[in-house]
Amino acid sequence: MTSNYPDVSERLSNTLATWQVLNFQHELEILALSTQGMASEEDVRACERHTKLPDTILGGTIETFDPADWQPDLRFIEIMPDNMRPCAAEALKNYQAFPYELFLWNVSSRRVFHLPHSLQAMLASAELPDIRWSDMLWPFDSFIISLEKPLVMTHPADGVEQRLDTVMVSRSKRLDGTPVVLFRLLHVPGKPGKRYGYTRKEVIEFRKLKRKRPAAAVKSMTRKLHELNRHNKNQQGSYNAVLRIGGHNDVIIVEPEALRISHGGVPDGHGGVYEAESTNSYYDGLSVTIRIVVGWMLYLETLSQKSVTWSVPKRTAPRVTVGGASAIIIEPENICNIVGKGRINPSEVTNEAEQRCSKGFVRPHWRRAHYKRPRGSAHNAPKSVRVPPVLVRADLVPLYGIVGGTTTVVISKD
Repeated sequence: MTSNYPDVSERLSNTLATWQVLNFQHELEILALSTQGMASEEDVRACERHTKLPDTILGGTIETFDPADWQPDLRFIEIMPDNMRPCAAEALKNYQAFPYELFLWNVSSRRVFHLPHSLQAMLASAELPDIRWSDMLWPFDSFIISLEKPLVMTHPADGVEQRLDTVMVSRSKRLDGTPVVLFRLLHVPGKPGKRYGYTRKEVIEFRKLKRKRPAAAVKSMTRKLHELNRHNKNQQGSYNAVLRIGGHNDVIIVEPEALRISHGGVPDGHGGVYEAESTNSYYDGLSVTIRIVVGWMLYLETLSQKSVTWSVPKRTAPRVTVGGASAIIIEPENICNIVGKGRINPSEVTNEAEQRCSKGFVRPHWRRAHYKRPRGSAHNAPKSVRVPPVLVRADLVPLYGIVGGTTTVVISKD
């Protein structure tokens, strides 16, 4: 199994840290407005909810998760004094789907597929037939693809060359109910191995100071924010792009110019006017990303459920708190960690149908969607019945906890 693959847990942690940084900046903005009588105490408390996202995910309340609950209050953008811009609420627009994306990935798969460069190159250059999103067999409602060779593109928002090696794919709906596909590209960290964000202790201390001495809280947190922003800017591991692509019933668009037209020439989620060169790079990169994702989903349709093997995580790994052999994550700070490792080897035939540990115990995991033959049909009948994703051994998942997840590495034929 190749070891040259991204640390997706680190990519996700950095993304969550960036979202947290922007939310704390928004807290400071609302606090400043409240001291001028332009925001109420209720407004101040409402913008504090963002720190509860990990607990909400672990609580598994998917029926009650409302993305609108995690959005900044955009009413305050218009009344922000000039000396407070750029407004964090404005910057958070680029992350408005992230809480839902992270939630959906955690409760519907926690699965990462790592593609070797040979397969990545083949998928990126493939010509796709006219196919609709509704025709696709989604392995999960949300999953992640990591790439051995990063994509390089210039982001139109700042003209900076970006290296991206991780793609989070989710199917969702707009506020008006229109189905969409969400792509989120995560960057290669300039300084791998560093963890950003806030500890629970720091959050508690800040909130206490905020209520007793608002001016001191602003000074203290501003210093922390400048430090984190400086690190994030230097290593570019926490900045993401959100790509929204058509409805599920639309033919999948892959050509760069067609993508530009469908977006009105401006990347969704990024207002403003951009240079042609940077938008060309953006849509070229988006085109490659779509080909890889769609190609991989079609490739998965050809694999049986018995083509994936799983290996138990090493005992020396200290980064997760899990519930014994069942590998359940129960600590909020581990919400981005992935426990298990698996592989798909196209050149091998394996009888491993479930994700078992060395003693044959089936741990809780999400089994991907697949096709099967109709009940009672002949052995050579085509597989035409869609089987949706299912949580195996759900009885072992506590009310407060999620499955450990798996990084499945595709073995190159080379």
